[in-house]
Amino acid sequence: MHTFADPLARAVQVAAGKTAVIDQDKTFTYSELQDRCGRLVKGLYALGLQKGDRVAIWANNCHQYIEAYVGVPAGGLVIVPLNTRHAEPELRYALEDSGTRVLLTDRPAEGLQDIVEHVISLDDAYENLLAAEPAALGVGVQENDLAGLFYTGGTTGQSKGVMLSHRNLISNTFHWLSSAPQSDQDVMLVMAPLFHAAGSNGVLSSIWTAGAQLTLGAFAPGEVLDLIERHKVSMTLGVPTMLAAMAEEQHVNPRDVSSLRSIGHGGSPIATEVLRRTCTAFPGAELIEVYGATELSPLTTTLRNEQNLLGDERARSCGQSIPGVDVRILDETGHALPSGEIGEVVVRGPNVMRGYWNKPEQTAAVLKDGAYWTGDLGYMDEAGFVYLVDRSKDMIVTGGENVYCTEVEEVLYKHEAVLEAAVYGIPDEKWGEAVYATVVPRAEHSNIDPEDLLAFCRESIAGYKDRINKFADATLDQQWIHVDPERAKNGPFGAPIAHGQLTMSIMSFLPGGSGIGLPALEGMKMGINYGWNKVRFMSPVAVGPMLEAINELTVEIEGVCVASHIGDTDYVVRAEELGYTHAWLADSQMLWSDCYATLALVAHKTSHIQIGTGVAVSGTRPAPVNAAAIATINALAPGRTFFGVGAGNTARRVMGLPPQRIKEFEAYLQQLVPLLKGEEALLPVGKEQTSPIRHIMPDKGFVNFADPIALYVSGFGPKSLALAGKYGDGAVLALVGDPGAMSSVWHMMQAGARDGGREIAPQGDFYTTALTTMVVLDEGEALDSPRVKSECGAMAMATVHYAYDQFRNFGHQPPNALAGIWDDYTKLLESYPAERRHQRIHAGHNCWVLEEEERFLTPEVLAASSMIGTRSALIEQIQQLSAVGLEQIMILPNFDTRYDVLERVAQDIIPNV
Repeated sequence: MHTFADPLARAVQVAAGKTAVIDQDKTFTYSELQDRCGRLVKGLYALGLQKGDRVAIWANNCHQYIEAYVGVPAGGLVIVPLNTRHAEPELRYALEDSGTRVLLTDRPAEGLQDIVEHVISLDDAYENLLAAEPAALGVGVQENDLAGLFYTGGTTGQSKGVMLSHRNLISNTFHWLSSAPQSDQDVMLVMAPLFHAAGSNGVLSSIWTAGAQLTLGAFAPGEVLDLIERHKVSMTLGVPTMLAAMAEEQHVNPRDVSSLRSIGHGGSPIATEVLRRTCTAFPGAELIEVYGATELSPLTTTLRNEQNLLGDERARSCGQSIPGVDVRILDETGHALPSGEIGEVVVRGPNVMRGYWNKPEQTAAVLKDGAYWTGDLGYMDEAGFVYLVDRSKDMIVTGGENVYCTEVEEVLYKHEAVLEAAVYGIPDEKWGEAVYATVVPRAEHSNIDPEDLLAFCRESIAGYKDRINKFADATLDQQWIHVDPERAKNGPFGAPIAHGQLTMSIMSFLPGGSGIGLPALEGMKMGINYGWNKVRFMSPVAVGPMLEAINELTVEIEGVCVASHIGDTDYVVRAEELGYTHAWLADSQMLWSDCYATLALVAHKTSHIQIGTGVAVSGTRPAPVNAAAIATINALAPGRTFFGVGAGNTARRVMGLPPQRIKEFEAYLQQLVPLLKGEEALLPVGKEQTSPIRHIMPDKGFVNFADPIALYVSGFGPKSLALAGKYGDGAVLALVGDPGAMSSVWHMMQAGARDGGREIAPQGDFYTTALTTMVVLDEGEALDSPRVKSECGAMAMATVHYAYDQFRNFGHQPPNALAGIWDDYTKLLESYPAERRHQRIHAGHNCWVLEEEERFLTPEVLAASSMIGTRSALIEQIQQLSAVGLEQIMILPNFDTRYDVLERVAQDIIPNV
């Protein structure tokens, strides 16, 4: 058997001068790749490492990743690929658990020096490491030596380090090549993330055959098709959601993809309709389904030529076992089941992992007599084709009936309006579990009616599968929505979700917007009552952790009614039936007169109300309308209303000021200090006007955190809540930076003044929030650096083509820094067909950084977005706020904030506040 040194040695022997790796504008031959791998190993040993030591890599796909993935094991060390979506706690756990001594990374990681001896950036520092003469690869390395530790998702606890040896990974490469041959003429697009075993398997197969590899930093369907056309890509591997997005992109904006001969896919079963669309979009490509798991190195079965199986029963199969791997269907006692009977998929072969690092009990639970019990349910036909039914933990048991998610998804995908579908179960008092579906509509069917989908489903499936939940405003960016919460946590196939992709506030993001979200309400109530281990899908990144945090930090909450857009009175009636005691209303741009009936019901039927008024009182809606809505609620619920006036996501875009205005804002904050102390303050409501606003504050002072409602969350993700609990003891006050929230105060005061002098502002607690940054820069980091572009550039683009729209609609003067850009951008959009133009605008909202738009990501645009600030500036601002008398300060970041930087900021300032 071979080690990692052998594929590269063979490639150099037969094709030393041939292109091995293409990474943007850089190209490396096989001779150069071997040389760089040897130099990397020599540099690592020069740092004091010894054979078997761990070297982690935390980066997007790039040529350095391939060098590390091949070179580190070939040099007798152990590679530890880390998920790029790891938050700091997850990252620290993997580094500490693995015993990593060196971390290679393309992102700042200053806070990790206490657990890693050497943090090496993939720039000049990395190149300096390669300065020595190359070491000989493969010396003293044995096939059973540990080659890599691959950390799996850990939604139900700590993640597990899968131990894969040289024998595991090299044998599985042979398995793949025997099923899907490659040659030195192939160009492989490395689309799946290399931190996942499936992505890295393609690296070894390409090197064995001396083919070329083309790296892709982050998945974007348009860029994928452009690369296929430009580099004549012949092979790639992805997940079904990627294929769906690529097929949709090819349908809207066709490219020359005739070079593409093979598309592999795995990670989840592919729906027949997605398969059909992919075949149509890429008619010259063979589609190959692969099935496996990280624990299996990772491939186990393949189904070739799917394009020829459409309409055939075997199209539903994941194929036959690859040569050298034994796949069986066993019952709970370990006995083999006959053809057609459902049992657990059990795999035996040289690809089966050595076990979970430092976890003997978990290892023993899945490794029995050398075989790996996958936890997947399926059956096998008489020809050895394996049919996956579902993951055993994902099977829904409702009213005593077993429901398999994939069965219902398969029906949904047949509907012409459905682009993405995910079926899941939530706890139900009557049925034990209830069946729900989340649907992402195709662009031309954005007004999909859930009742139409229900009727469509009833024609094909049994009556117990009776609910459809439209995912309001969702787009292809939510690729990670899937029935498996472990995969959902990190994206399909573990693919990273680019920072800034999700541009909706967390309340808009919850399943159940536009008044259709009863499943979300039931799931949230049941989740609080019975624990989230029973909820196998409920937007795991956002909903589950958010409610866990709420449950921990607010003792008296029995249920939370979350209304994204509160335009449906039935929403609240149903909430009352479910016994909710608290209403949480968000995205209050919907607080218009046509929602008064809903507001009245909410105020009358619930004991406490929280309202996050962002856009509505920030000038984008007529202020008198908002004031009247607030007055309506307050009249119906005196003393029970907790109002949060904050700079919501849209408000930040519309009302945000460039950094040079921040001094004016700080001066305004100082005027607010008396108000925060419960005293009367005179604040400007116009150029020359002032107005006393004591009446919006209760006599008892600012916010009484002893009230049953002790938490108002202005952050947009679970990490905001985690920081709130860690530093604020559940009492959250964010008064940091963004002037948008202060503008909210002005507009409320103007509304009161224009209403005949009546005091219509709320009599309950008044809570104002403001957040400074969406992305915190490290010192010296340029505004137009690659990281800033990738993590917040798209959000800045949303500012360009959304904020301009809002500025003009509501008569505001756009910032000077953006002058001239809008006209250029408009011309760019006008060059696209109408349907493409809509997609471009929508894509910008959801923060896809599109190649055509990159020229707009200038430092001026980024600065004008008021979304960026340095760490030292943020600390200084917080200290200034503390100096003027604020007693509580809490940083609540947006979802795309650098949490590692932000937590260091919190650690810096907490002792001084």
